[in-house]
Amino acid sequence: MKSLTKLINNKKEKKNKKVEKSQTNNTEYNVFINIGSSLDIPELSSMTLNTYNQENKKDIFLKYNKFHKKFMASYCNFLKYYNTIEELEKDGYDINSHLMQVEKVKSKLEAKNQILINHKDGKRVLGVFLPDISVDIEFDEMIVIGNSIYNYFYGKGKDLNLFSNNHHLTLNDILQMMETNTINDVGIDPINDSQFLITAEVAKQNILLTKRPVVKDVILDIYNESMIEMGKDHTTEVPTMTGLLKKDLIDKKGNHVLRTFRFNFIKIKNGLTLSIRRFMNYDEIDKLGLDGLGYISQAQDIINRAIKEKRGINLIIGETNSGKSTLLSGILNKIYKSKMKIISIENPIEILMPYLQIDLTDTETADEQFKMTKEIAQKAILRHNPNVVLMNEIRTKDEIDFYAGLGLRGHMSFATLHAGSIENAIEILLKIVDESELRNILNLIMFQELIASKCKVCDGTGHIKDKPCKNCDGVGSDTVVPVYEIAKFNHLDINDNLRDIDTLIKQKKIVYLSKHHAIEELNSKNVVHNEDYARIMASKKLGA
Repeated sequence: MKSLTKLINNKKEKKNKKVEKSQTNNTEYNVFINIGSSLDIPELSSMTLNTYNQENKKDIFLKYNKFHKKFMASYCNFLKYYNTIEELEKDGYDINSHLMQVEKVKSKLEAKNQILINHKDGKRVLGVFLPDISVDIEFDEMIVIGNSIYNYFYGKGKDLNLFSNNHHLTLNDILQMMETNTINDVGIDPINDSQFLITAEVAKQNILLTKRPVVKDVILDIYNESMIEMGKDHTTEVPTMTGLLKKDLIDKKGNHVLRTFRFNFIKIKNGLTLSIRRFMNYDEIDKLGLDGLGYISQAQDIINRAIKEKRGINLIIGETNSGKSTLLSGILNKIYKSKMKIISIENPIEILMPYLQIDLTDTETADEQFKMTKEIAQKAILRHNPNVVLMNEIRTKDEIDFYAGLGLRGHMSFATLHAGSIENAIEILLKIVDESELRNILNLIMFQELIASKCKVCDGTGHIKDKPCKNCDGVGSDTVVPVYEIAKFNHLDINDNLRDIDTLIKQKKIVYLSKHHAIEELNSKNVVHNEDYARIMASKKLGA
C-alpha cells in the first residue's frame, strides 16, 4: 500500500518515517486555511479542524479551482498538476484507459477521488484530487488532477441511463444530463393520468431517457422546483408558461459552465407537458464562429458582403428549432467585433451577448408606469443612435412595421421570422410593407434548417457488427448540421418585381446560394443521410 502523505514526507524530509495522523491533519489544515484566506474563500469563515474532512475539502476544491491548484502546489509541489483533459491527452495519457477499468476498481478509485490511466510509455499513473489518501492499487507514477478532470470522470449526468432510478429524479439531474451529453431539447409528456415519459431530441430523433415511466408526483416536484427557481408563481394554475433558468453545471469536459435553459409548460388533459431547451452561451458562439456553425466560405462571403453595406433589413428565417437564434448571434458577434453599436430588444434574452440588450421580461411584473414595453423600448433605442438594431423575433403587423421602419431610417436591422422559404418570407413582408419601400431596404434573407448527420463511428447505419452503435445509441446520427439558402439583395430599382425572385437571380440583382449547393457540399463529405439528400435535391431551386 502506498500513501500520498508518505510520498510527500519522503520527498520533503528525505527520510522514510511514519508521521502521526493528527500532526499531518493539523499541518494540512493550516496550509488549507492560510492559502484559502489569501484567496478570500468565504466557506473558510466557519471551517474548524473538526469540520476539516475529505467531503468538505472536496466540495470547496470543486468550487474553487485556483484554490485547489495553489493548495496542491504547496502541499506536494513535486507532483505535476494537470488542469484539463486536453493537457492529459497532449502529454500522452490515454483517458479511455480509466474508463475501461473494471467496475470494482472504478468504484474504489471514485471513493478515494482518484483516477488510474495509462501513459503511452507503458506506465500506469495514478491521478489524485485530494491529499492524504491511502492507495491499495498498483501504479508506477502519481500526478495531481484538477477539478475539471475529476468532474469529467465523476460528474453527474455522464450516462444517458442516469434516469434508471425515477423515484429520486430531480430538476438538477435533468439539466446536468442535458449539459454533459450536449442535449439541447428534452420533453416530459404524460402517457396517462399518473405516468410520464422523458425523451430527448438527439440528431432530429426522439430517444427515451427513462427505463420506465416516471410517476406524476416526481414530475410535479420538478415543475414546482423549476417555477420557484425562475421566480414564477407555482401555486396558480395557468394554461401556458414560458421562462428562463440559469444553472451552474458541469460541462462534458468537466468545467463549470453557467447555462441558460428555456422552459415551456402547457396545461393539457392529463396535467401538463413540458419542453426544455438548452442554449449555447457567448463563449461557445464566439469560439465556433460561422465556420464552427457549418457555413462554407462561399456562404460566409455573401454574409460578409451584406454586413459591409451597413444598411437595410436582414432576416434569419426557418421553422421552430432550426437554430435561427444561434446563427443570428454568430452574425451579430461578427458585427460587434467590427466596433458597430448594437442594441437588441428581446423577450426574453436567451443568449447573453456583449452588446446592449433590453430584456422586456425584467419589468413584466412591475406597475404599469414602470414597465418596459416593446413600444417604449423601440422609441428609446432610436435616441441612442445605434448602427444595428435586433428585434429578435417578429410576428405581428406592428412589429414588422417597426422593423421595416428601422431600415427606412437608415439603421441596419436584424430579426428572426418563422417562414419556410425566402419566397414565403417576402410574401409575409409584402402583406404589411409597401413593395416600393421593401425594394429599398431588403438586404439579406437567410433560410436555415437543421438535419441529422451520419454517425462517424457506424457511418449512419446505427450498428457495428450487428450490435447497436454505442456512439449514437443505434440511431445512426450523432449531431445535426445546417442546410441553408441565402439571398443577398443588391440595390433594386422601381421596376424589379420582388415576387419574381427567379428573374432577379438570373439578372444578378440577387446574389443567391441555394440549399442544393449546401447539401451537395455535405454529401461530398459523406455527412448526410441519403433520404435528406434526396429530399432537398428534389425541392425547388430558385433561379434555375
